[in-house]
Amino acid sequence: MVRRKQPKHFKQSPPLLTDFSPPELWDSYRALYTRLLLPTQVKEQRAVAVAGVRPGAAHAVVCANLAAVASRSERVLLVDACLQTPQQHALFQVSNVHGFSEALLGRCEWAACVQKNVRPGLDLLSAGAWTPDVAACFHTARVEALFEEARRSYGLVLVDVPPVCCSPDALLVGQSAAGVLLVVCKHRDRRTEVQESVAKLHGAQVPCLGSVLVREMRSRAPFCITNC
Repeated sequence: MVRRKQPKHFKQSPPLLTDFSPPELWDSYRALYTRLLLPTQVKEQRAVAVAGVRPGAAHAVVCANLAAVASRSERVLLVDACLQTPQQHALFQVSNVHGFSEALLGRCEWAACVQKNVRPGLDLLSAGAWTPDVAACFHTARVEALFEEARRSYGLVLVDVPPVCCSPDALLVGQSAAGVLLVVCKHRDRRTEVQESVAKLHGAQVPCLGSVLVREMRSRAPFCITNC
């Protein structure tokens, strides 16, 4: 990859990967993407949920950058299922007028809500407008039907879901996907909270596809990723 000189006004790398991001950060996400595709269930279902342990931006950033890296190899759909605290539309600086909420409520077809090519090869289904009625839709067959249709059109579907400890939505979406990738924030998420999250996944019979240890940095890159 040809890297251009970073402009002087870039005091810190943005959350999303760019041509100015450190090569080691690109390599970390490429390694994560490669390891994510190894399990048989991922190869078959081609849908993965990404969740944090506690509320924060880390899981959204990891999910977005993982989607950006994957889109260089295959067509990717990124779904923001964090309906009360959506972040993907802000990361990619696009509209959030219609999205996943409207599709679950049956107000529009999910494909009509997709925003095409937010990055080359990457489409985004943002969260849309949250209402109390949409929470009940996670318990219906609509979620599984939506992902089943999406898998026919995309090589990989990545779903940003709420933290496991705070919402059952991660478990419900995980049951319609190959499993959940757990994002753990170093020095913030307690070991007991991580263990509780994994136990909840196992209790709901949702495969834990692995974990990503994220360390916030104030230097060249906002996140340092270690696969664990």
